[in-house]
Amino acid sequence: SFKNYPKGDKNFFIYEFGIIYNTLVRSGKRLKKIDKKKRKYNAKIRIKNRQQRDMLSAISHEFKNPIAIIRGYSDTLISDGEINPQLRDRFLEKIQKNSIKLNAMVDRFSLAIKLETDDFKVEKVKFNIKDLILDVTESLEDSYPGRVLDLNVSDATVFADRTLLEIAVKNLIENALKYSSEDISIVFDGDTLKIVDRGIGIDGKDIEDITKKFYRVSNLSWNNSMGLGLFIVSYILKLHNTKLEIESEIESGSTFSFDINPLVG
Repeated sequence: SFKNYPKGDKNFFIYEFGIIYNTLVRSGKRLKKIDKKKRKYNAKIRIKNRQQRDMLSAISHEFKNPIAIIRGYSDTLISDGEINPQLRDRFLEKIQKNSIKLNAMVDRFSLAIKLETDDFKVEKVKFNIKDLILDVTESLEDSYPGRVLDLNVSDATVFADRTLLEIAVKNLIENALKYSSEDISIVFDGDTLKIVDRGIGIDGKDIEDITKKFYRVSNLSWNNSMGLGLFIVSYILKLHNTKLEIESEIESGSTFSFDINPLVG
């Protein structure tokens, strides 16, 4: 042991330096590990900050237009007490429409947060998916008057969260309606649900990323509404052990589909 070496013996100094060297090596390894953890932590902080900036940018972009419309029409109504009644009603209709739009965006954002933080209880029940599709298409008729939804759906009993699945199907059909002026086809053959449009399509380089949260495509004609709609759809389907598939071609349209078999129970 260390105390057995006389202080004048050269072996004593060799042994002492050996201890110091080993201590320094161990300290160096610990410092290296600490530095590595620090770099990882800083990298996570940078990613988190970038995500927060992207989130605020997306929210600001989407909320700015309806807020400006509401304020503009409100200011006009307040400043002009003798405005034409027909014009006043039209302004009020614009205010109401954009208020509903704002509320829907807030609800969508709230749902995205709940899904990602697992703050949403999945309550599965048995129901006929054909009935769900019919309910969704009927609810969209008032919002999109004159649009044709070509239905070719069969019956199938699934075991899923009906509320969440209805949100997913509605988002997909609304996407098709929003980005296509042609008829929309909704096809369910017992295995796969497909929503087919003949609209502007999506660039191939965007398809892989378009379901990511806050992702906005480079083509300004395809506005992904805060980048939350397809993120929510993808997350809901993931909760049900299935996956959103996207096929698209610019100026030819898109097909959004998912396999129903994992939901059958």
